[in-house]
Amino acid sequence: MWKIITIILLVTMLIFGYKFFSKHYASITSSRDVKNSVKLFSNNFTDSLLGYSAHIAPESANFDDESPVVSSKDIGELSPFYGKVQIIKDSLGAEKSAVNNEYIILQANEDNTKPINITGWYLQSMISGVRVQIPDAVTDVQMHQVNPTYEIELSPGQKAIVNSGESPLGISFKTNICSGYFNNFQRFEPEIENNCPMPTTIMSPTIENLQMYGDNCIDLASSLRRCQYLTDKILKSIDVPVTDACIEKLRTDLTYSGCYAQNKNKKDFYADSIFRIFLGEQNALWKDRYEVIRLLDKDGKTVDVFSY
Repeated sequence: MWKIITIILLVTMLIFGYKFFSKHYASITSSRDVKNSVKLFSNNFTDSLLGYSAHIAPESANFDDESPVVSSKDIGELSPFYGKVQIIKDSLGAEKSAVNNEYIILQANEDNTKPINITGWYLQSMISGVRVQIPDAVTDVQMHQVNPTYEIELSPGQKAIVNSGESPLGISFKTNICSGYFNNFQRFEPEIENNCPMPTTIMSPTIENLQMYGDNCIDLASSLRRCQYLTDKILKSIDVPVTDACIEKLRTDLTYSGCYAQNKNKKDFYADSIFRIFLGEQNALWKDRYEVIRLLDKDGKTVDVFSY
């Protein structure tokens, strides 16, 4: 009799324990899911659970937000390069309606241990489905000759500005400390940074320069900005005479070709260089609002997503 009672008690305890454990486990799982869902709404690349800047949420979620909500199912398969290259989020270039003003900025993670080859990768609108491929680029721009192109490798922390339209130079290229001279006669969006050496580096007040070019030439060079050509308009605006030798010197050296010749072998020639990539499209690629842009590797796997 006691054996039967003992068995009944044990069975009852097992049933009660199972129900309690099941209910408690479900509560923990539900709590974990809620926490993960909260993380998925982060706009920050590093804070988001999947690392994307788009608003990622369950398909049933509804939010009053200006950015589109993207489900994790929409994202697709993650790339091995996830976290290594990202779309910069603080750029408004993708929202511009004119094709030549439209751009997206990519950046390699500073913690990468080696360059990342992005040639052959894709940018895709998850709304319209339009998809474009990232081309090769010229890494050593030399004027008045055909420049070979190479696959684009982003060093740790390096950026690439991907413009939708045609290149003012007819090529995609890697910038150097002389590239700011291109702003004088071509329009870039955004403008190339003016990192050229100061004009006074070629016309400093040495005894030789003072004897050969004169005091006024030194003053003229000092009045010019970085990456600024010496134009007829500038010459007409000055009140003091300068020699023909001065004008020839400044017009020769204060150009991209002159700067390139003087600096190409210096260690800082590619300091803070970025890639300017041009897709050559005739029409704008991205919507000016409610857009979701995905960066894909060569295999079509998702590297990053950007929504606005």
